Amino acid sequence: MPAHTSKLARLTFGEGGRGPSRMHPSFVKDVGLLTDLNGTNQGGAWWNFDTYITPVSQFYIRNAYPTPRPEIDPRVDPRHWRLKIHGDAVERELTLTYDDLLKMPSRSIMSVMQCAGNGRSLFWEQEDFLIEPRRVSGNGWGLGGVGMAEWQYVPINYILEQVGLKKNAKAMLFWSGVDGKAPNTESDTGRPIPISEALERGNDIGLAFKMNGMPLPADHGAPVRALVPGWCGGASTKWLTEIKIASHDFWARLNTTDHTMIGPDYPPPVASPGDEFRFIRPDQL
Repeated sequence: MPAHTSKLARLTFGEGGRGPSRMHPSFVKDVGLLTDLNGTNQGGAWWNFDTYITPVSQFYIRNAYPTPRPEIDPRVDPRHWRLKIHGDAVERELTLTYDDLLKMPSRSIMSVMQCAGNGRSLFWEQEDFLIEPRRVSGNGWGLGGVGMAEWQYVPINYILEQVGLKKNAKAMLFWSGVDGKAPNTESDTGRPIPISEALERGNDIGLAFKMNGMPLPADHGAPVRALVPGWCGGASTKWLTEIKIASHDFWARLNTTDHTMIGPDYPPPVASPGDEFRFIRPDQL
């Protein structure tokens, strides 16, 4: 990388990727190879990436809150973790343990994970950011909000076979019951996808339990996270505890006030009677 580009990267996005060990109370892994964005987010030092697969030590972290730890919140301890799969569009409710999941057929895929806000700071960098900041909302991502990993997961089509999908199924909600503002509190984090997406890509979408050949790290959603390749990282809900499949739509923060397209080609969404709202109000659509 040219020296002037590297200098701009460090000036704009912070030092990182070469420093000493650095522990942070919001995370479990050593973040010395990452760039500090704020209290719960660390960017990858992209100017130092030199491998096709991003090592876990260099993989960015995008958390809404500090990483849940099993010694504080037993719901993320593999021995106590449970995944509830339910809703009015399944024939049979199912609750899985971690051991149950490991016994299911799985496959691996090389897939990019990227935050929807990756490159966000370039919007204001073009407006003389280094002289007069013109911030857009959200974290100051440079180009470090992206990583490539090998994920091992149970395909969602196998899960759907176990619960029996009804013909009226419309949407699927991936939800974290533990990604809250404080340990052992209710979460407000998750995202729905259309059931058509799950059916069309049922072998690619799934429940991930390994990253780069090792058990999923705490900062990346352990013990189990959703995996939705091709969508922004926010769709791959970390610390997964619930999948709800319903005959109605779901509305949550990550598909209403965040992660939505705006402009003349994207009319505002319209809720229908019977839709489900989680930590969001109908007037926020």
